[in-house]
Amino acid sequence: MGLCVTITPVMNIDPDGTFFFIPIIAICMIVGALALGTAGGIVAYNIASANGATGWDLFGWTMLGIFGGALLGAGLGYLVAPFVAGVTGIAGFSITSAGITTVSAGSGGGVVLWSGGQKLMEAATNYASNTGATTLEQTFSGKFLSAIQNFANSTIGPDKAYNLLRPFWDVASSRFVQGTVSQVHVFLNSAGISDTSVFMRIEYQELKQKGVEIVYHLLNGG
Repeated sequence: MGLCVTITPVMNIDPDGTFFFIPIIAICMIVGALALGTAGGIVAYNIASANGATGWDLFGWTMLGIFGGALLGAGLGYLVAPFVAGVTGIAGFSITSAGITTVSAGSGGGVVLWSGGQKLMEAATNYASNTGATTLEQTFSGKFLSAIQNFANSTIGPDKAYNLLRPFWDVASSRFVQGTVSQVHVFLNSAGISDTSVFMRIEYQELKQKGVEIVYHLLNGG
């Protein structure tokens, strides 16, 4: 079951009157972070206290437990969100002047993929925006991973950051296309594409297996 296949990015203003949209993945991550963050803080406090920690030391260990638990909880929430969406059929909640309504999983205007450099990403993003579709980077998962990617790039370098986060992008990409049933638009470099790219390893294989029609947009340069 796909969760964010065609979901509007979190907190995105909607011209039809929607104030903002809260995806189920965000709710699962928040609930997970709060639950395990609280549990982690309690456990860390008890252990540190039992070992004689007091004052700022006790505070530090407790905060470490809270942040560690929250991080683990958010990660678990991210993993179980597709299951929750599949069972409930709910992709998120739309908050408008009329109240709060649910948004069905899989609703939206379509999926747009890309592989290559900045030029291809911008072309795919513009196409998605103009057609009411969505790229992975426009979903909550994509924004979350992009923020981590940018931080990792600046601290450990792009190559190490890519190797570190590659499994997470693979999972996010697989989920992104799983709910696609009809047609996908893909922006690629006309000079060719690497067999090791996320599109060829993950997305193309998923789409081919499901028999989804792929419309290619070939551009010069990346």
